[in-house]
Amino acid sequence: MFYFIVNAVARSGKAEKTWEMLQNTIDAADIPYAVLKTQHAGHSTELAKEICEKAGENDKIIVFGGDGTLNGVINGLSEKNAPALGFIPFGSGNDFARGLGLPTDPNEALNAILHSTNVRTLDLGEVTCGDNTRRFCISGGAGYDAGVCEELDRSRIKKILNKLRAGKLAYFVIGFKHWLSHPKVAGEIIVDGKDSIRFDRLSFVSAHNLKYEGGGYPFAPDADPEDGRLSLCIVAIRSRLKFFCALLPSKAKEGWHAKFKGTKLINCKNAVVKTEKKLAVHTDGEVLGKYDDITFRILPARLRLLV
Repeated sequence: MFYFIVNAVARSGKAEKTWEMLQNTIDAADIPYAVLKTQHAGHSTELAKEICEKAGENDKIIVFGGDGTLNGVINGLSEKNAPALGFIPFGSGNDFARGLGLPTDPNEALNAILHSTNVRTLDLGEVTCGDNTRRFCISGGAGYDAGVCEELDRSRIKKILNKLRAGKLAYFVIGFKHWLSHPKVAGEIIVDGKDSIRFDRLSFVSAHNLKYEGGGYPFAPDADPEDGRLSLCIVAIRSRLKFFCALLPSKAKEGWHAKFKGTKLINCKNAVVKTEKKLAVHTDGEVLGKYDDITFRILPARLRLLV
């Protein structure tokens, strides 16, 4: 059985029409399937849990939507014997598909899944802050990048630009706004329980399972979802102008931001971030709240992906 979890309101509602076309292809494939459409925030997690409770050995979960929908699903998967997962990207950023080299065209992605005979086993990341523990497949972060995600969630700009087929531009617009105002904080990062990195003007720290976030920025060029490690990107550049100069070209020039003093790229299994002020925290662009004590860790070989 193929269980399709569908976010029909992705890209400001454009997903509904695309899904109808995809469903014609599924009907023609003559396979057993069920469609479950998300109705509210967090519903994809609930649906994934329900499927895992009844799924058989050969059943599959296929996600149609953006990276946020996918994040909800992986947080609903059981830790043992979860069905293999397929992903049909239809979001603004599509960093999961980009990071793994998966098809970004929905029709190509569906056809690849329907004819797939291979399963790739991938790591997942996990963040714990306060009473929240949440997994991520792309990245988790605290500070500037999470602040951008927080405003994107509530901003009308993203909805307007999605309707104009320019959704990726929203990341730049909101990112520029936060460049002017984001807080820089002091604190410490403890890597793998032994190495301490102190800072007095941290802009953000992101923990990556895949190298892209924010609609295609390769903040962690060495991230590998099969090596049992996270790739930390720590940005504590003192000058806002230099911070801007480091981040703006980094989308086109991979590794550019690492050339600036105050930026560190570190591979590790876990990292504890303690800051003097609370920072916004996200997992795959989904904001959890603001915290000053955050733990990132790797979950090796946790996800089975149809490729």
